[in-house]
Amino acid sequence: MFEILEKNLSGEELKIVAPIERLNEGNTECTFINRKDFLEFNFTGKNKQHCPFELYFGRNEHLNKFNFYFGLSEFSVEFYNYDDFSDPGDAEKIKQDIELFLKSQIRVHFFSRKNKIKKVAYYPDKLSTSENPISFQYNPGFSLPFFKKDIRTESYAPWIK
Repeated sequence: MFEILEKNLSGEELKIVAPIERLNEGNTECTFINRKDFLEFNFTGKNKQHCPFELYFGRNEHLNKFNFYFGLSEFSVEFYNYDDFSDPGDAEKIKQDIELFLKSQIRVHFFSRKNKIKKVAYYPDKLSTSENPISFQYNPGFSLPFFKKDIRTESYAPWIK
C-alpha cells in the first residue's frame, strides 16, 4: 500500500504522510486516483473498524497544496483544505496532525429530525487546540433518509497505537 504513495508522491509529500507507513496493510485498502490537478488517495479499513480518510496532493498550479478529509464519503469533513506545505514548519504540523488523527478513537454523532440526517459531528480524541477537544461537523444542505432516533453514535478504533 505504501508503495503506491512512494510511486506517486515527491520526497516532501512522503515526509508528510510518513505516519501512514505504520498502518496494518492487511487491514487497509488504499484507492488511488490521478486527477488532472491533484492526486487522490482514499483509505478505508477492510472491516470498517477505522474512520476512513482521503488525502489530496495538488498538481500543476496547485503544487504544494494539500487536502485532508475524513469520515464517511457522503458526510466527510475537511481537516485541511488546499493548505500550503512548502514551508517545512507547515509540513511538520500537517504530519503531526495526520499522526494524531491516526492515533485517535473517533466518535461520530448523527443528528436527525423527522427521520432525516441534519448534522454529522466527528470527535477525534487526540486532536485538540489549547487542551480543548475539537470536533468537525458536516451539515448537509439537504435531508437524507435516516432512522427513528434523534441521535445515533458510532465509534471508530485508532488506525495506529
